[in-house]
Amino acid sequence: MIIHSIQSSNFLKYENLELTNLPKAGVITVSGQNESGKTTIGETLCFALFGRTFTLDQSDPKKLIRWGCSRCSVSVQFSVDDSGDIFRVDRYLDVEGTYGAKLSREDDGALLGKGIDSVDQQLQQRIGFGYDEFIESFYLAQRELTTPQPHSQTIKVMAGIAPLAAIQSELDQKIIDESLELEASATDLDEAAQQIEALAIDSTWMPELTHSHTQLVDSIDAKQNTLDQLKTNAQSYISAIGELAKKWSTYNYVRWLGYLVGLGAIISGVLWLLLSKLQSSGITTMVANWLESSSGGMQLHQPMVMAKVAATLIGLTLLCLATMLVQRIRMRPDRQQADAFTNTLETLSDDSTVPDYSERINIELQSLEQQELPARIDTVELTRRCRQYKADESEITAATENLSEYYRKLLNLLGSHKLQHDFAMRDEKARLDMYNEIETVQERLNKKVSEQQRSLEVRKNANDLIDSTSLHLSHQFNQSILQLASKALPNFTRDRYKHLKIDENLDVRVFSNAKGDFMDFDEISSGTQRQVMLSLRLAMSQQLINAIECGAQFLFLDEPFAFFDQQRIRDTIKALPEFSQDIQQIWLVAQEFPSGTDTELEIDCQPDNVELSTSSQA
Repeated sequence: MIIHSIQSSNFLKYENLELTNLPKAGVITVSGQNESGKTTIGETLCFALFGRTFTLDQSDPKKLIRWGCSRCSVSVQFSVDDSGDIFRVDRYLDVEGTYGAKLSREDDGALLGKGIDSVDQQLQQRIGFGYDEFIESFYLAQRELTTPQPHSQTIKVMAGIAPLAAIQSELDQKIIDESLELEASATDLDEAAQQIEALAIDSTWMPELTHSHTQLVDSIDAKQNTLDQLKTNAQSYISAIGELAKKWSTYNYVRWLGYLVGLGAIISGVLWLLLSKLQSSGITTMVANWLESSSGGMQLHQPMVMAKVAATLIGLTLLCLATMLVQRIRMRPDRQQADAFTNTLETLSDDSTVPDYSERINIELQSLEQQELPARIDTVELTRRCRQYKADESEITAATENLSEYYRKLLNLLGSHKLQHDFAMRDEKARLDMYNEIETVQERLNKKVSEQQRSLEVRKNANDLIDSTSLHLSHQFNQSILQLASKALPNFTRDRYKHLKIDENLDVRVFSNAKGDFMDFDEISSGTQRQVMLSLRLAMSQQLINAIECGAQFLFLDEPFAFFDQQRIRDTIKALPEFSQDIQQIWLVAQEFPSGTDTELEIDCQPDNVELSTSSQA
C-alpha cells in the first residue's frame, strides 16, 4: 500500500492538514521541534486506515477532536497494487459521539463501503492486514522500538501460522468442550450402572410371576365356571329327579305286570304242551279235568284254546318289555340332566383349595391374604346318593347353598391373591421397563463415549500435527527474519555487526567482529540496540509482505533514531531504501536530520502552525 495524500480537519494539532502529491517511492522526512505536530501526521494516517491511533485507545475517541472544535475529519488516498486504482478512505467524528466512515474509488467515485464495520472489512480485504499487524511492522510509534513478541498475532501472520493458530485455538476449545462432555457422559454412564445394580433385576422372577398368575387366573375361571354350573345343574337335578320318579314308578308297574304276564305265558305253554303232546299221561288227564271243571265253559282243557291263551300272554309280555324299554329311553335325558349335577359335584371335590404356590411366590408375596373358609359338606356321600338318584330336593338345596358360600369366599380369596399378583407384576414390569430404559441409555452413552473418545483422539492428533507444522514454520520464520535482519544490520553499523542469532522466543544475540563471538543483547550500546531492533522491524515488515503478498508498501518510522549519532542516522537513512524493493515509500520522523540527507520530500513542522500542507513546503 502506497500513500498518495493525507488530509484532515480539526484532528489533534491541526485545523487543516493537506499533504498531497506525495512521492510513491523514496524517503519522506518529517522534522520539527517537540509539540510541533510531527506525530499527528502518523496518528492521522493510522486513524484514517483503522479508526484508532497508537497513543489514544478507543474508549474516548472524542479526544482526537482538536480542542475547542465540535467535529473532525480525516481522509487518505492510497493504492494497493500496480492496477492504477486509487482508493480514498474518509472518517469523521463529532463531540456528540457520531462516528462515520466510507471507502470509495477515486477514478469513478464508486462507493465500496459505508459505515465503520463495512469500511474496516473492505480495507482489510484490500490491504491484507489489520491494526495489530500494522503497528508491529509498517508503523513504528514514537520511541516504541522493542523486541517483537513471539506469540503475538502479527508474528503468527508473518510466520504463516495464523490460520493454523486459529484452527488450533478452535481445536483446543473443542478439546476442552469435548473433554467436559466426555466427563459428563462418563458420569452419566456410572450413574446408569449404579441404577442397574440398584434394581437387582432377576430375569427368572417375572416369568415365574407370570406363570403363577396364569395358573391362578385359570383356577379362578374354572372354579367360577363350576360354581355357575352347580347352581344351574342343581335346579336341573331337582327337576329331573321329579320326572325320574314318575317315570320310574310307571316303569316298575309295567315291569311287575310283565313278570306276572310272562309267568302266565309260561304256565299256559306248559299246559299246552301237556294237553297236546302227553295226552295219555295220568297227569295230563288230571290237569284236563281240573281245567274243564274250573274254566266255566271256556274250554281251556282243549289244546287249541290253551295255545291261544299262551300266545296272548306271550304277546302281553312282549308289550310290557317294549313299554319298559320306552320308559328307559324317556328317562335317559332326565338321567343326563341329573348326572350333570353329579359331575359338577365331583369337579368341586377335585378342585376345592387354594393353588399350591411356589416357595418363592410365598416368600416374595408375603402379603398374600389368608382367610378361614367355611365348613364344606362331604360331597363324596352326596355324589354317591346323586349317582343313585336318591338325593332329594332338600339335600340338593342345602348342599348347593353350602358349596356356593364356600366357593364364593374361596373365589374372593383367590381374587385377592390375583390382585396381589397383579401388583407384583405391575411393579416388576415397571422395574423391567426402567431397566430396559436405563440399558438403552447405557448403550447410547457407551456409543457416545466411544465416539467422543475417537473424536478427542483425532483432535489431539490434529493438534500435534499443527504443533509440529507450526514449529517447522516458526523455525523457517526465524531463519527468514535472521537473514533479512542480517542483510540490513551491516549497512546500519558499518559492518561492525553482521550476524544475529534469534531463538524460538525471538531473543536476539549479536555477533561482534571485534570480540569474535556472539554478545547478549544487553551487552551492546543503546544506539546499536535500536539499530538491531530497526533491522528486525524492517525484516518483520518484509516478512509480512511476503506472507500476505500485499505488494509495494510504505513504512512510517516515528523517532527511530533516538540515541543515534549523526553518522548512525546518515548510514541508516542511506541503507533504508536499499533494504527491499517492496518497501518503497519510507516516512521518517525526527526533530532534525543531518545535512545532505537524500530525500524525495521534506516536511517541516512548526510548533505555532495549526495548518500544514505540502504546497507550503515547496
